[in-house]
Amino acid sequence: MHLIGILIIVTGLAISGWWTLYLRRKPAPAIIQCLLFILAGTTVLVSDRLVELTVEGVGTVKAAARQAVADAEAIAALKDRIVDQGATVDLVARKASEAEKLAEDRCAVAVSRGT
Repeated sequence: MHLIGILIIVTGLAISGWWTLYLRRKPAPAIIQCLLFILAGTTVLVSDRLVELTVEGVGTVKAAARQAVADAEAIAALKDRIVDQGATVDLVARKASEAEKLAEDRCAVAVSRGT
C-alpha cells in the first residue's frame, strides 16, 4: 500500500508540473489537482493504521486499526487465561471437598472404633 500511495503523490506532482511548465496554463487548477493527489496518496499511505477519525464538516475516517487488532488479541489472551484459571479453581475446590468428606469419614470410623 505504501508504494501505491507514493505513486499517487508522484503522479500528481508530475501532472501538475507538466500542466504548468509544458502547457504554460494557469497554475491554480494544477495546484488544486496536486493537493488532491497528495491528499489521496497520503490517505492511502496511512489507511492501514486508521480505525476512526471524525473531521467536522467532512465525516468520519477510519483510524488506528493495528492498535485495535492488537488490543483485541491481548483481550482474547486474557480471557483464555481467566477461563483456564476458573477450571483450575473448580478442580481445587472439588478436590478440597473430597478431602474434607474423606477426613470426616475417617473421623467417624475412628470415633466408632473408640467407643
